[in-house]
Amino acid sequence: MPALVTLAHEACARALTDLSSTAPALDIAGMRHETRTSRLFAT
Repeated sequence: MPALVTLAHEACARALTDLSSTAPALDIAGMRHETRTSRLFAT
């Protein structure tokens, strides 16, 4: 838990230009998931 508090303080101390979002990466992963046949359950 102390590591989480340290990371939160570090994130608040960063400049706005240093921050980024993971939303584009999540969108790309979602699109790849739709095209993969291995996502289907095999019985």
